[in-house]
Amino acid sequence: MPAVAFSASGSGVRDRDGAFVEPERFRRNTYGREIADLGIVVEWTLKRARARDRRATRVGADAPLRAGLVGHSRGGTLCLLHAASNPRIGCVATLGAQSRVGIWKPEQIAAWERGEDVSIYDFRTRTRLSVGPGLWNDFKRNRDRYDVPTAVESLEIPLLIVHGDNDRVVAPEEAPLIASHAA
Repeated sequence: MPAVAFSASGSGVRDRDGAFVEPERFRRNTYGREIADLGIVVEWTLKRARARDRRATRVGADAPLRAGLVGHSRGGTLCLLHAASNPRIGCVATLGAQSRVGIWKPEQIAAWERGEDVSIYDFRTRTRLSVGPGLWNDFKRNRDRYDVPTAVESLEIPLLIVHGDNDRVVAPEEAPLIASHAA
C-alpha cells in the first residue's frame, strides 16, 4: 500500500525537514487551498498505485482503489472534510484534530473584515505569523463545506480519532466532539 506525506502548498514549509521558510505562502493560505492540495495528492497517489498494482489486471480495471487518510491537528480536520466529499477515501485517522474550523476571535475577524492581516502565534515554530484576510473570506464563502460535524456524520468509512491528554494546542475535548458525530 503506497503512503505519501505532504505539506499543503500554503503551509510555509518547502522541504522535508519541515523548516518554515515561506511566510508569504502561509499568509495567503486558505482551507480551500489545503483541501484542494489534499485532493490532488490523493488522486496522484491512486493513479500511481493503479499503474503499479499488478492485481488490477486480475481484478479488472474498474475495481475500486481507495486511499486512507491520516492527518494531524488541522490536517486531521481537513482529512475529515475531504473524505466527506471523496468516495475514493476508504478510512480516516486523525491525531489531535479540531472539531471545527473558522474559530477566530472577534478582533481577528474585525481585522480581516477591514482587509488587514492578523498575527498568530505558531507553537511549532515558536514565532508570530501573519494570516491574511483570504482565510476568513474563504471560510465565509464556504462555511457549509467546512462544517466538520456534518462531514463526519456523512462518513460511512472506518474512522480512528486519537488525541493526547496533554495536548496544549488542541483541547483533548475535541476528540469526543468529533466522535459524537460519527455513525
